[in-house]
Amino acid sequence: MRICPHFSASLAPLLSASILLILTVAFLGPASAQIVNIEKERIKKHDSSGIAGKISATLNIAQNKTLLINADLNPHLQYKGKKHLILALAQTEYAALDAKTINSGGYVHLRHNYTVYKNIKSDVFTQLQYNKVWNMPFRFLLGGGPRIKVLDYLKNRLYFGPLYMYEVQEVKADNHIQHNHRMSAYLSWNMELNAIVFFSGTVYYQPLLKNFENYRLTGMGELNIAVSRHFTFDNRFGIIFDQTGTTDVPARTYRYTAGLGYKF
Repeated sequence: MRICPHFSASLAPLLSASILLILTVAFLGPASAQIVNIEKERIKKHDSSGIAGKISATLNIAQNKTLLINADLNPHLQYKGKKHLILALAQTEYAALDAKTINSGGYVHLRHNYTVYKNIKSDVFTQLQYNKVWNMPFRFLLGGGPRIKVLDYLKNRLYFGPLYMYEVQEVKADNHIQHNHRMSAYLSWNMELNAIVFFSGTVYYQPLLKNFENYRLTGMGELNIAVSRHFTFDNRFGIIFDQTGTTDVPARTYRYTAGLGYKF
């Protein structure tokens, strides 16, 4: 694998990004539910149209007194036209201890953006997911609203999306199916430090429309470092504060993963 020649450039931007990552992880802690970092999933080819894709994966196997296996796979496909952006992405994760599954989960997410005005787009999405740790055999989401570009300056972009979301969620612990109407407001930021380093982060606020004390607050981010034309070293982190009162769902979950990504 040929190492990217840009590594001979100044290390200052990389150091700044590393400090940002460390501080963010220290604040957030290491999330076990599938959540979507909107800005991370938009492949950054702002001036080009067509199809692009990326697949990233992590695998961790540790044998001591016990055998621990962690695996994660994230395929992603994007189409960008003059006014349209279509995202199709998925994730599956698995963790086992001595051949006993301690966590498994996955989601499939589809999203469509359409440019209405220069800095305003329509944002429509749907998602199917499941998660063992959250005792959630099934969750379906459908929502939409405006996506507003608040800032575009020196490769820093800030977006705000006050969306509506319809949620159907099966809770295994009490054999109950929830039908919820929520706000799904997000604030997203992405920053290209140079040709090597890219950072993106998203914060969601998802209250129940009839009771704002019932909410989820989610924060996540990703730091990608290019090591060649097609390969990246990916650091992902996130946290969820859940105040929905759902049976057996923890009030706080957090997660940090690192692995190799391939883009085409």
